[in-house]
Amino acid sequence: LLPIPQLVSANTVEPQSVLPSFLYLAPEPEAKSGAYDLPWAKKRDYAVANKVPGKDGYVFSPYNNKLVDVRDIPSGTLVQDPTYTGAGKGYFRVP
Repeated sequence: LLPIPQLVSANTVEPQSVLPSFLYLAPEPEAKSGAYDLPWAKKRDYAVANKVPGKDGYVFSPYNNKLVDVRDIPSGTLVQDPTYTGAGKGYFRVP
């Protein structure tokens, strides 16, 4: 299997042979500390959605795992999640 670099704990990236079965969204104080920044994405201040396999232009919301249509929206664009119902605006970046 191909090892994939993954954040395994605060400030620790290690190659793993499997992907995690969850997405940890750090609370704002933890996120701002930089402990969960990845070497290739320093100071990431928004969640990044995951692509839906086999459905180009669709992603899973990082907040509720619902499908979101992002066709014709460039990668890296900050968008507001239309399915988000929690406090705040629910922004994420298109992968």
